[in-house]
Amino acid sequence: MRESDFILLYQITAGIEVILYGACMAAFLRPFMDGDGGGRRSMRRKCLLVLLAYIFVFYLGTALSFHGWTCMLLLTALLAACRRFLGIGRELLFLLGLLFLCTQRLSLMAVQSLDYFSSQLFLADADTPEKVFLGASLNHLCIETLMLLMEGNVLLAEGDCGQGPRVEQGGQQGQAFRGTAAAGRHPGAAGPGGAALRRAAPDEA
Repeated sequence: MRESDFILLYQITAGIEVILYGACMAAFLRPFMDGDGGGRRSMRRKCLLVLLAYIFVFYLGTALSFHGWTCMLLLTALLAACRRFLGIGRELLFLLGLLFLCTQRLSLMAVQSLDYFSSQLFLADADTPEKVFLGASLNHLCIETLMLLMEGNVLLAEGDCGQGPRVEQGGQQGQAFRGTAAAGRHPGAAGPGGAALRRAAPDEA
């Protein structure tokens, strides 16, 4: 492999990486988005907005030479401006953005620890410049794939943990409402309190 081929491969993988990380962020925010009764089509538009915002901020940071925390703050501010469309509160959005960046940085640190050993493995028999570029390309592909899988799994676990209390809380609220409605419709619920509950309870179909 020549040096020009290695540079081209690096640029292509960098572009694919941006799209995949944007998709990871959209998937991470998806459980926290409000459906607004629009169904899957509305949810796809919201996820597409997050993906396009991520790509836009990344290439803007590349053009203006800022990365890391600055990119994430700009991205979070951009998404916060669309918080009503996304159905996510401002405080929660900033918290999720911080969590996403920390997960990305921790995954990078973990994979960089393996990069030292994997580079020695791929470059062990590289005695020509072509073999060096080939080994470096294979090592780059393996490290980037491993980092993407690691971050995706961690974000998936974090999203599931964040959704658990909300589902449980919704179930408890549903049971409380059903109990209140049943008390309001019960013939023995007499007096001012019972009348108020009957007015508040929805009619049965």
